[in-house]
Amino acid sequence: MSKRLEGRVALVTGGTSGIGAGTVARLAAEGAKVVFTGSNEAAAADVVGKTGARFIKHNVADSAAWAPLMERILAEHGRLDIAFANAGTESGDGSVEDITIEGWNNVIGVNQTGVMLTVQNAIRAMKRNPDGPTGSIIVNSSMNAHRAMGNFVAYSVSKAAIVALVKSAAVHCGNQGYKIR
Repeated sequence: MSKRLEGRVALVTGGTSGIGAGTVARLAAEGAKVVFTGSNEAAAADVVGKTGARFIKHNVADSAAWAPLMERILAEHGRLDIAFANAGTESGDGSVEDITIEGWNNVIGVNQTGVMLTVQNAIRAMKRNPDGPTGSIIVNSSMNAHRAMGNFVAYSVSKAAIVALVKSAAVHCGNQGYKIR
């Protein structure tokens, strides 16, 4: 690898498996100091062992847990350069007729509210970077943002909503003059 991310600090939500774990590995291989979150501590231990990244157990939908997480990252590393909002779930989803309010709230909480909190807190942290408000925020959506599934109503709705969230956040950062993309 080129080590092109040497000196950069990255946060990956949902980094214990799949795309998240692959992203943790790639960012670490490129030289970034990587902090990743999730709920599966056993899977996280495997990712830590393979990458040397730092795991912090964290629920993206818990708004009160965000400030301590970001303070910890800034205290340990002095900056945040990359945030990847990857955490997601389908747990409890169903068709519009069958989904329970608990299933709906779970999927929307993680996939939509969790992404908003990731973006919001990443911007706040990136504004504190020593070189000013700089960084990159990446959000994992799905083709189902554009092609809704009949049996996963909350997932489809949440993935479509975060497309608009990203556009809104990008316009906000541009209007503020931040070098955050």
